[in-house]
Amino acid sequence: MLKVKGRVCISEITDIINLSQPTISSHLKKLEEAGIITFRKDGLWVNYYLNKELDYKNREIIDLIIKKDPDIKKDLLKIIKTDRMIICCKK
Repeated sequence: MLKVKGRVCISEITDIINLSQPTISSHLKKLEEAGIITFRKDGLWVNYYLNKELDYKNREIIDLIIKKDPDIKKDLLKIIKTDRMIICCKK
């Protein structure tokens, strides 16, 4: 999702993959510790990004996963249409 949209927040992720916020946060923390993603606070939002310094090999692995996994392809189509403001207003 980060590769396609550039930045996402937890609300967008939970809306797409239907996991709880604590579960998503736990996974994001592990990805951050591994150096795969970064985050930045922007007012009330915490935006997550694919690490710009991620090496070529890891970028290739991400691209391969995107190409091979049909569920991920479906999620990527959803994230393009996802609007965080609409998601947050529903809650």
